[in-house]
Amino acid sequence: MTGRVVHRGELTRPTARRSESGRAAPSLEEVAPDVWAWLYPVQCRGEANAGMVGGRDSALIVDTLWDEAQAGAMLAAMQPMLCDPAALTVVNTHADGDHWWGNTAMPADATIVTSAASLAEMRSDASVAAPAGRRLPDSSFTDRLILDVSGRHVELIEVGPGHSAGDVVVHVRDRRVVFVGDLLSVGSTPVAWHGPISNVLAALDLVLEWAPQVVVAGHGPVAKCRDVRAARDYWSWVASESRELCAGGHDPVHAARLMSRSAEFERWRQWDQPERLVGNVLTAYRELRVLPNGAA
Repeated sequence: MTGRVVHRGELTRPTARRSESGRAAPSLEEVAPDVWAWLYPVQCRGEANAGMVGGRDSALIVDTLWDEAQAGAMLAAMQPMLCDPAALTVVNTHADGDHWWGNTAMPADATIVTSAASLAEMRSDASVAAPAGRRLPDSSFTDRLILDVSGRHVELIEVGPGHSAGDVVVHVRDRRVVFVGDLLSVGSTPVAWHGPISNVLAALDLVLEWAPQVVVAGHGPVAKCRDVRAARDYWSWVASESRELCAGGHDPVHAARLMSRSAEFERWRQWDQPERLVGNVLTAYRELRVLPNGAA
């Protein structure tokens, strides 16, 4: 038998069903009783995961995808699981457009919530791809917020800044399910647009401390704790190697080049978008106070 050796805990590229257009076809999967994940099994631009926690008289939707069309299709698939009438709350895990631009498809009486830092980032979003008439969240929070979903306590925890300015994870404790947004992307290289990387590591440690049975990543198939550990290994390596190369006088681009040629990087080279290493090293250097915040 021949082939590349896969390391223990390594994320591998998933396969996916394809729609007639050739793009990955999403699916609604019940990952625990009363908890569903809306999954795009591979990462393409504008294709993110979302989910729902259902109940007798209320429901929670986690993220609303890229646009009204995607969010509308998701709502149609979820409709049989939504009680009528239902008190609907929506949480946006962060300010990347593929996780909240679909807010406009949510029912008018739904309450949308996110972290205060994410709301500020959404208000300042000047992306040329952003749709007109975007619907901002109705309220925001800092630190943590407990929601009552038909008697079930669902905890929203602000763990950013890290991937973005205000990352939020959603912990359905009694079902041992965690929605982590883009703190995890299964089969593709994670990215910390904002940083610091130390916050990303702390967030992943928190998830591992909960020992969930199911982790719903921002992109890719349903994950397990081993996938969280694999992502943590990547970030720990990026941080430690950047620190060592920075101390040795290497600029961040040269450091990323050296890291990409190292034997250690072979473990993650097969992930999609391995070139994100360059941006992640830049983020690590900002944390080391070598580059000003926002430097590219």
